[in-house]
Amino acid sequence: MKLIDAIKASVRHLGVPVVAWFDVEQLLRRLCRAGEFQGVSLRQRSRILSPRTVSMLRSQLVDDRLAGDSSYTQAEAGERFLSEMAAVENQKLLISDPDFPNTLWRVAGIPDGTAEDICCLADPWAYVSHLSAMQQWGLTIRIPEALHVTRPEQALWRTRAKAEIQQEYSALAPGETAPRPRPRIGFPGKVRKRTLWLHEPSYVGRVVAVPDSFARLATIGQTFLDTLREPNLCGGMRHVLEVWEEHAPTHLDSIIETMNLPDLHTTKIAFVRAGYILTERLGIE
Repeated sequence: MKLIDAIKASVRHLGVPVVAWFDVEQLLRRLCRAGEFQGVSLRQRSRILSPRTVSMLRSQLVDDRLAGDSSYTQAEAGERFLSEMAAVENQKLLISDPDFPNTLWRVAGIPDGTAEDICCLADPWAYVSHLSAMQQWGLTIRIPEALHVTRPEQALWRTRAKAEIQQEYSALAPGETAPRPRPRIGFPGKVRKRTLWLHEPSYVGRVVAVPDSFARLATIGQTFLDTLREPNLCGGMRHVLEVWEEHAPTHLDSIIETMNLPDLHTTKIAFVRAGYILTERLGIE
């Protein structure tokens, strides 16, 4: 089996609407290391992926003629769909994403995802947070004007990216070198026509996977903690008080556990606010 056919099948098997080239290259490295795909041997000269092979495969996989932004009209969207279908017929698997040109790639023939999906696929440590998370947890009936997405600030993010490589390539074959850590993708102001509010704190929030989705969501405890840290991003303090009075008793164990996690660096003001709400307004010691 040819390596180009194996990587196409591997990417399609993921079922994702978009993919970063870093992730495609890691799939290539795993295929080369294994020497087979689903029990079928690969035709390859070496089990070490060379830069020349990566460059050759990229030219066969990527069609970057469709790079642009997300401001295309309905007619242009139709033209883009036809171009994507043409890319499929021409055996080009990856097309430049309209919102993340030249950094994220649409997988031709796979239905597009929601803004939440795309953001979480663009960054493995991004997740839906604040008022957007409150809405998804059913804590509020308010509809956020923008999609709130959180990811770690740059230094912490790069630490996690380095750890990712160290874990994946803890053992190297003779002559093999570990790749550079994944590049940090910049987020645009809008994703899939939705305004984006990006937050980059100095901690890694607790998340859960959203069923039947590629998105990640702040846990219920993390969401309550965020209402104390940044009430202005959660509908304002008055709305936060309403949410706590209605829902906090149900989720009290998760709230307390999350607030006391050392690596989340819960601020003194957050503890004070929680104490006031629970003791003075809810009568909970």
